[in-house]
Amino acid sequence: MWHDFTCISVEPLSGANFVETNLSAVDSRQANLSRSILLGTDLRDVEDLKPEQLNPVDSKKDPPYLCHVALPINLKNAGISPDRDCEDIPGLLVERSYSKSVEEAKNLVNKIRNPEAKVKEQEDLSGYYIVNGQNPDGRKYSGQANIIYENGIYNINWTIAGKQKLAGSGKLLKSGLLKIKWNGKNPDVVIYSMKYEDDKLDKLVGVWSNYLGIETFTPIIDFRD
Repeated sequence: MWHDFTCISVEPLSGANFVETNLSAVDSRQANLSRSILLGTDLRDVEDLKPEQLNPVDSKKDPPYLCHVALPINLKNAGISPDRDCEDIPGLLVERSYSKSVEEAKNLVNKIRNPEAKVKEQEDLSGYYIVNGQNPDGRKYSGQANIIYENGIYNINWTIAGKQKLAGSGKLLKSGLLKIKWNGKNPDVVIYSMKYEDDKLDKLVGVWSNYLGIETFTPIIDFRD
């Protein structure tokens, strides 16, 4: 299961720790993944990701560290191993103070490489939601949204601050994330992840503009029972 999104800009990607993270909202043309730890990270829906970003031709550039990474087809065909650095990552996690001990780090790596839980079957997300978010410029907003599912397409209608109307539509990605292109003053693509509590949908978390924008959908009515 992919963990929560984190609001990050392009620059901190270098040397960052991505554990069970989906990077679909990253602009791969600008992304510098040098020395980043990609542990249980999903790259399948990152557009235009090139082999040299994971395996630099320039010997002066350090590659990222990979373990149990979901790679897109073009990187698999380039011969990049999704588990090439699994033996080195526990030590790096301790070195970077992500884990307290090598044993703890090894347990984390083993748990991610051998997940016990099966992938949750996708449910219908249709319903009404309370929306809270923050724009890339830091301005916060709130409102409501209605998600309607029809013929494989998710349509979302937002009402922000009781008056501003926005609309968008999209599909589920192979990774189980929801990709929505919305139409507004500054159109953009938002990637939503589903967060569960007690095996029920608790909220949707969406990010855009290289994780500078983020919003949360919380169900108004519990339509999940």
